[in-house]
Amino acid sequence: MLTPDDSPLLERERHGATRERMLRQLASALEIGSAAAPLVLLLEDLHWADPSSVQLLAFLAQRRQEARLLVVASFRPVDV
Repeated sequence: MLTPDDSPLLERERHGATRERMLRQLASALEIGSAAAPLVLLLEDLHWADPSSVQLLAFLAQRRQEARLLVVASFRPVDV
């Protein structure tokens, strides 16, 4: 649980964050989350996805580390 005393630390961490670091950390979180049991990530309506979400999906698809992660995504090609 975060407390008000944690705010300065979180602020310093946020300023040092890069896009690549955040992608790595999200991928690591998904790997950790899938360690005990397989994890299904369901993404619907990708035709409305923002560029950052598409970048995360591409990053996950290119990773070579083992993860018990199934990514299911849907989109409408007509809307892309």
